[in-house]
Amino acid sequence: MIKCGKKRKKIEIYFSPETINTIKNESEKSPRTETGGILLGRRFDFDSRVMIIVYATSGPGPRAFKTPIAFAPDIDHYNGLLIDGKKRLGLDYLGEWHKHPAGFEGTSLADLDQVKKILAEEDRDFMVCPIVFEKTKRKAASGGAKPNARRLDFGRFAINVFYFSRGSKTVKIIPPKAIHRNSAVYRKLVGKNINADEF
Repeated sequence: MIKCGKKRKKIEIYFSPETINTIKNESEKSPRTETGGILLGRRFDFDSRVMIIVYATSGPGPRAFKTPIAFAPDIDHYNGLLIDGKKRLGLDYLGEWHKHPAGFEGTSLADLDQVKKILAEEDRDFMVCPIVFEKTKRKAASGGAKPNARRLDFGRFAINVFYFSRGSKTVKIIPPKAIHRNSAVYRKLVGKNINADEF
């Protein structure tokens, strides 16, 4: 008798325009240092895929530590947003974004260690970790800028999204997608009762 292994679900990660604007604005406030914020939203598990919608995000908080090569958020600020988002809007913690120096598009060893620590200490199954960076010009054969289907571009910045799951030895790079709050999918999954201006 042949046993079929469990089929892996496709993971899709969506960002609302409001979330992208917040990340862009916070990144522009810290042109010479790293920065970041918390991600709040909802995860939907279906038979063949997982949909994660990032509904709200934040800046680093007033007591964050920021340098050109390091970043530590204001944890009290993050916790306050998490409690408020859960209580008023029913949003869950999805992960954290942070900005890297120009050209550094991936996760660092310090990032990986921090993610493992959060997954273990907070008993979480997964974590979404977008890395924001200032784009550098890449020349294609035609002379134009080389596109990258795995990232989401906005202005002079771009996002690579990394997905971590507890117990997995590999990190997944998930091509992020933009989703408008007036779209049918957003209204059906997130609900009409959520106002993006409330957070």
